[in-house]
Amino acid sequence: MKKYLLFLTLIFALSTTVSSAKQFSYEQVNSMPKSIEKDYYIWRFLGQKSTTKKQSISIVKDVRYVSPKLKKAYKKKTGKKLSKKKKYTKPMSAEAKAKLKSKQKHLKTLIKSKSKKPFNNWLKEKNKVKIFALNNAGKSGRAKLNHEISDKLWRELTTHASFNKSIKRINKEGHKKLKKSFLNSPAKGNKLSYATCMLLGFNALDHSKPTVGGIYFSQASKKAYHREDADRAIFWSYLATKEK
Repeated sequence: MKKYLLFLTLIFALSTTVSSAKQFSYEQVNSMPKSIEKDYYIWRFLGQKSTTKKQSISIVKDVRYVSPKLKKAYKKKTGKKLSKKKKYTKPMSAEAKAKLKSKQKHLKTLIKSKSKKPFNNWLKEKNKVKIFALNNAGKSGRAKLNHEISDKLWRELTTHASFNKSIKRINKEGHKKLKKSFLNSPAKGNKLSYATCMLLGFNALDHSKPTVGGIYFSQASKKAYHREDADRAIFWSYLATKEK
């Protein structure tokens, strides 16, 4: 974190020497991957006269660290405060709210089932509904779904970005049978995050599964935003597989 803040301080300090003639379009900045560097260009973009209030509100959704300079630039452009914790998402439509309410009602019915029925009924659902259940059932609800997931289903679930939240909660709450599924390999086109892949890699090593660990560390190296994170994943991949 100290390195992160130091780098931000440095690039913002150096920015005073950069020519203000260089202008960036919304498309240019928006297409950049989330990173410290993008934070800097978002700040530059907010300072441009041509940047609209609407563009400013939209572009800050990708900010990784809300610095004092970003807060000041954002407030000057929009008249609003930029919160570190606030998520800049579009408000839900009436249709979306109705669908969410329907899902929540269906989830309550699913979890109320006795014995092994909750898990059996869960298996019959579409994968998006399965993940919604894991993410929103609460600790007691996830306990009722505490059964090992097949290798095939695990791969299918890893193709959904929302499954990252499921893995995080299952790991934190320690549902042992569900955690056994962590030793399955992900799909090739998976949407697991860098942090999730690293978590699963270390979990595999803890269970004496270096080959599986190597797969997750290798995946993590491809998903890293920063060079140091990629290097860390590559290092652990080597320790797991011994492949130079």
